[in-house]
Amino acid sequence: MEPISPKHITVTDPFWAPRIRTVADIVLPYQWQVLHDQVPGAPKSSCIANFQKAAHAIAAAKAGGPRPTYPTDKWYYDDKNSQEKAFMGWVFQDSDLYKWLEAAAYAIPYGNRAYLTEKSREAVEIIAAAQETDGYLDTLYSINGLQNRFTNLKDYHELYCFGHLAQAACARWTMQGERDLLDIACRAADCICRTFGKGKRPGYPGHPLAELALVQLYEVTGKADYLQTADFFIRTRGTQPLFFDRERGVDTDGSDYIYNQAHCPLTAQTTAVGHAVRGVYLYAGAAAVAEHTGNRALQAACETLWQDLCRTKLYVTGALGQTAVGEAFGPAYYLPNDLAYGESCASAGLVFFAQRLYRCHPHAEYGAVTELALWNTIAGAMSADGCHFYYANPLEAERVLNDTVPERKHQALRRQNWFDCACCPPNVARVTAGIGQYGFYADDSTLAIELPLGAQVDTPFGQLQILSALPESGDFTVKITRLKRPFTLRLRLPDWCKCPILNGQPVTAKDGYYVQQITAPTTLRFCFTPTVQLLYSNARVGANAGRVALSRGGLIYALETQGAPSIHALTLDSKSPIVYRDGCLLAAGTCLQGGDDLYTTAPPKAEPRTLRFIPFCRRLNDKEDQMAVWVRTAD
Repeated sequence: MEPISPKHITVTDPFWAPRIRTVADIVLPYQWQVLHDQVPGAPKSSCIANFQKAAHAIAAAKAGGPRPTYPTDKWYYDDKNSQEKAFMGWVFQDSDLYKWLEAAAYAIPYGNRAYLTEKSREAVEIIAAAQETDGYLDTLYSINGLQNRFTNLKDYHELYCFGHLAQAACARWTMQGERDLLDIACRAADCICRTFGKGKRPGYPGHPLAELALVQLYEVTGKADYLQTADFFIRTRGTQPLFFDRERGVDTDGSDYIYNQAHCPLTAQTTAVGHAVRGVYLYAGAAAVAEHTGNRALQAACETLWQDLCRTKLYVTGALGQTAVGEAFGPAYYLPNDLAYGESCASAGLVFFAQRLYRCHPHAEYGAVTELALWNTIAGAMSADGCHFYYANPLEAERVLNDTVPERKHQALRRQNWFDCACCPPNVARVTAGIGQYGFYADDSTLAIELPLGAQVDTPFGQLQILSALPESGDFTVKITRLKRPFTLRLRLPDWCKCPILNGQPVTAKDGYYVQQITAPTTLRFCFTPTVQLLYSNARVGANAGRVALSRGGLIYALETQGAPSIHALTLDSKSPIVYRDGCLLAAGTCLQGGDDLYTTAPPKAEPRTLRFIPFCRRLNDKEDQMAVWVRTAD
């Protein structure tokens, strides 16, 4: 099944529509200023400045002048290690502008149309001026030394940046019908396809994304070269002799490349290892290649990796990446809450991976995991004011420890106004603005609703209107009008709803779906009552021993201290009723009171206390300086 184009979807959901409007009205104008280095107090981006420097270098060369030459030997360039006219920032700095453009493409229908349209055109002009005559596009090498391009695929990010360019181009073409950026992306893709492939230059991206983006470009243009090059990158990755060895002039056992998921062929990988974002981007690209090439072994490998992720490494909030060391996956069932990394980009990549596997084999679990990641980690990675963001998303935080413990230095208690490594803010913006494309799918005879998302959708079968009151209440109405032809409706029933109701009667599920033949306009009134649930970990997750997490209506909740001396002093009475009130959960519990002795033979006193839990996506928005998802119980 293929996703219905976001061009045909208008999100009206009470949870998501305000967030999308915030992206259009506040987030994107703010990020535009950041990319131009115009926000006081925000880390310097240098993104737009780099494009302007590259354009100047290209124009000077066309006029017969010399190309500048600066070092291309670092991941990060600043005033301390680089000259003023050289490239500045991270090697992947270009991608921030591409992600901004993609988010703008999705957000334009929701507001601020004139501003976003104007700035998008301006951005495309800036990018076009920085493209080499043969289609190559990467400001690091255009500024610092074009002769060194494609010489360090392992560490530098030319192909990764291209991936975001291509995705932005596809979004702009799909949503606005504008070919300008698509033409730029196709010229860049043609340069890559001429360079890499069988009988050409070997190699593959150190940071995956080009694979998925080339498939998306193939889906938009129909040009087979793009799919073939994506397939080449996937098939040759990690094969002997190891390309990264050859590139570096060394001979290793491949363990150095676990970080890049290039230590062995993807079809031989059974566990998710290495950098979490690279991993899920690679797996999404591989699943996309498998879908279009019919490579069953590759699809099976992707499904194996999915099972490893979701059965042993996925946080209850939909976050991925258990360790800050390498921003990486950890061992199975190692899920520390306080040291969790949970990069926002990793949850975005998980959504992409789920969508691509769903297209291969439409199972309900892909929508369930997508919902978990979107409603909790992605929704919480951006502040209500649209100007502050989380990079890491741990499940437990304490100001004093975050500020003083080196192992927690990656954790910011509050959302930040920007980052020098700013991959997450524009990523969250583009996923939020484009959320509709993850909710609705169709083939010749079936319409699938995979997310509990209020929306108006123009489908191949007729008009679909979904009126949702989730997650506040369970009302969920599906209206089908202007029927063009009969079809089969498949609605994924939320797995957190134990007793779904349709028109007053219990619903019978089939493999997680409600299925009905639609032969006439109809209205289906569902009720997915969002009851409070206690969640328990697998016994092998040591960090959660003796603890529970609370959920309601797909949202995971976090405990706040409410003046208690420590989050660890609070204990939940899991036998008592838990009340939902004003967006929070209130529960009976205790607060342990002890003296100043580090150790004692006397047990602490337990004083009764009402515990307050808020949705994880709203955590630490006020003066609270401690929170925890997993809470001790008195059992």
